[in-house]
Formats: sequence, structure tokens, C-alpha cells
Amino acid sequence: MDNPHILSAFSQLLLRGTLITAEDVRTKLIPAGRDHLVETPGEKRAFLYLRDFHAQRFTEEGRRAVDDDIHKHTFIDQMAGGFGLLSGNAQGSHVVNDNSMLEATLMRDVVHVRSPEDIARVLERARKEGLKVSIAGRRHSGGGHTITAGGLQIDIMGMNRMQLRADGTLRVETGATWAQVQAYLAV
Repeated sequence: MDNPHILSAFSQLLLRGTLITAEDVRTKLIPAGRDHLVETPGEKRAFLYLRDFHAQRFTEEGRRAVDDDIHKHTFIDQMAGGFGLLSGNAQGSHVVNDNSMLEATLMRDVVHVRSPEDIARVLERARKEGLKVSIAGRRHSGGGHTITAGGLQIDIMGMNRMQLRADGTLRVETGATWAQVQAYLAV
């Protein structure tokens, strides 16, 4: 986590043994994350970490307060063009989003694949570079599950070939949409 002050405040709240409320987020976590009262990319990454890995520790209102702070940071980053600050090396990086348009995130690369061999090459690259991988299709992920900050995104939409077999079953690659399946069968 990029903001040890938020982690410390989070740990102190956990010691109480109760769920973290929206009031806790506003009065304890957010102030703990401010570096000389200035919002930083490390604060956003810290809240993304808490949301993604510790959501069960918050009340529903507490989770919303964390999300509100993340969305505010995302808006500020977009307006200021500050996505370069979210990565050690923004050169060649890509800002991606899901269909909600609430998860704008800087990723190292987006790789469009058309075959299992393409996927194998991306996974080998990720292994060599020590990067996390996420997979995206239509990006209806309801919470940015197709996005990993600083990682590689495999865009599978090019893997959309279909084959109608003699027994009447349709073999469909993973990137095909329901609309493409319907169009294929309508021919």
C-alpha cells in the first residue's frame, strides 16, 4: 500500500472490532491519508486497496464513502491529466475504464489478442516483467474487475470466431458477444 498513514489508521479502526462507518472514513481514514492537506496518488491507491481487499470490514455506507473518495480522485486525475503520477513510468501506459466510466485506471498496456498463442505471449511477458494481468471483453464488470492498475489487460474481443458443428452445437470463442452469436446463427 502506498500510504502507510491510511494503513495505520485502518489498523486502529480494526482493533475496535466493529465495522468501519462512513463517519470513520471521513474523520479518520481520509485525514490520515492527506500529505500536508494535499491529495496524492498514493491516497487513491490506498483506498483502491481497501475497497478491493477489505470491503467486508466496512459498513455499506463506509464502502460508499471509500468509493466516493476514489471517484473524486479519479475526477481530479482526469481533469488535471494526472494519470502519469499513478505509475512509475507512464510512458506507453494506457488509461482504461469499464462501461460504468467510474474506474479510469492507468495500466501498463492493453494487448488485443486473436488466439491462444497471443494470450500465451502476453502471459509470458507479464511473468518476465512481474506484471499482474486482467482480462476484458465488453467491460461490463460492475466494479473494475477487468482492470488492474499498472498491469496488463488482455482484450479478448478479437477472439470471436464461431463454428457450427455437425451435431448442432455451436463452438464460440471467448470474445464473441451474444449479438455476434445471434447474427452468426441467423445466416
